[in-house]
Amino acid sequence: YDALLAGRVPEARGAVAGPSAWVNRLSRYAGRLSSDDMRRRREIGPIPSLPLDMNEGANTADREACFVSSVTGPALDAMTEIAKAEGIEAHLLCALGSVLTRWTGEERFVVDLERMGRPPLFRDLDITRSLGWFTALAPVTLGSATGAAPRRALAATIRDLPEGGLGHVLATYLHADAALPPVQRPQVSVNYFGRATTSQTTGPFQPSERATGPHRAALGVRPYLIEISAVWKPEAFEISWHYPSALLRESTLSQ
Repeated sequence: YDALLAGRVPEARGAVAGPSAWVNRLSRYAGRLSSDDMRRRREIGPIPSLPLDMNEGANTADREACFVSSVTGPALDAMTEIAKAEGIEAHLLCALGSVLTRWTGEERFVVDLERMGRPPLFRDLDITRSLGWFTALAPVTLGSATGAAPRRALAATIRDLPEGGLGHVLATYLHADAALPPVQRPQVSVNYFGRATTSQTTGPFQPSERATGPHRAALGVRPYLIEISAVWKPEAFEISWHYPSALLRESTLSQ
């Protein structure tokens, strides 16, 4: 892109594999796993239910609302120091586990953790410069405890997810065993996007403020009751809670 901007002919840096090549290789990889390996990758604990404020509404895209909470000022400075020492993902999930277990009265709460889906599984397959949304999705059990020990244990669990989180996707969707019952999905998903460092004044690409339109059909059923996304912006750590306004109130989320 820089070469084109400068009026030069861009030089290719070798072959780049696209999404179809990636999916085909993943499918062959999953086909070599044993039945026990597949069962272990698709295992998920008991799925607790969130208490609803209203029971008659629908969890459809046209009723989706969003509550945004932000960490700024001295609290953001403290988070920055934590991130430098340990990273922030396990801290975020431990805090979320404390909130969800207190809300539901459960000792454990399972969430779907969405992560970057480009782990380096195949050395001969370069997808680093391909376009597309590559996602890994894996269930993670959160507890009520906070502090250093639970945080380290949770970080180890995330680090040891089979195939970087893709193992659950392989066993559940891409190479599912028809003899096994369908997997029940958690009611909550979490996606930490990392740091949004792109400024408004530098670089060939800039964030756009233009509306992109709806991401789902209005009457489409949402896959989760609550979808949580977090992003570290230069001025704040921002957490967005997407929820169905027909079933939950914003006042409940804000607590």
